[in-house]
Amino acid sequence: MFFGKNRERALSELSVGKKIFVTLGKNGAAFYENGTMRECGTIDVRVIDTNGAGDAFYAGALRQIDGGEKDGGKILRYANICGALATAKHGATEALPFGSEVEKYL
Repeated sequence: MFFGKNRERALSELSVGKKIFVTLGKNGAAFYENGTMRECGTIDVRVIDTNGAGDAFYAGALRQIDGGEKDGGKILRYANICGALATAKHGATEALPFGSEVEKYL
């Protein structure tokens, strides 16, 4: 249902009243909410280990949402930076970035 030429339309329709994130690896991520889509690239890092990158991405998104951020673009940008920074170190949990590390890239 989400793959192929109808993916964008299906995700837009499903996003009414919801937040849907689609990670795109080194190409960043897409964010769907209330029928609209936003895309955001990521920062350039030297990738060492991709374990935990998705967890870091979603942790960053949830941190922003829990903190009251409403702007989908800002949520997506923060999450992308979290995911990218997690790939610049070895390990999954050990590589999760601190907020201060993310702030340097905003």
